[in-house]
Amino acid sequence: MNIRYIHAEFKEIKIIFSMTLEQKLRTFFKKYDPSRLRLAKQMARQFRGQDDAVMKHLTKVYSTGGPAALIEKGVKKAKKKAKKAARLEAENLALADAADEVVEEEVVAIEEAAPDSDEIVIDDVDEDSNKDAVESVIDDLDD
Repeated sequence: MNIRYIHAEFKEIKIIFSMTLEQKLRTFFKKYDPSRLRLAKQMARQFRGQDDAVMKHLTKVYSTGGPAALIEKGVKKAKKKAKKAARLEAENLALADAADEVVEEEVVAIEEAAPDSDEIVIDDVDEDSNKDAVESVIDDLDD
């Protein structure tokens, strides 16, 4: 074995032993799994004083291919919100289409009632008849 290689290995080991658990985890994740780098601080707090056990466990896990990919909670929530928004938009479009159809039917009915007239004038309209008309349109939409 080359003396320089042994010296370099010894320096690396010495550096690793003088590092905090967080620094060790950062170094490890930088090399093997950069997506988990942000977990180093949290893990160091959670496993304070268990440096050797943590590093041994990580080495074992990553020697067999590593853990499953991280799935962010925010990504799941965002996908769920997007699906809900799309569903609501589809429902709103369906309601708008139904309302348009009702209005078209009313216009056609009015035009059929007065085919020769370009302008329809309604003189006396009371509130009760307006309420009845609105309620009938709502009932038609519900059906």
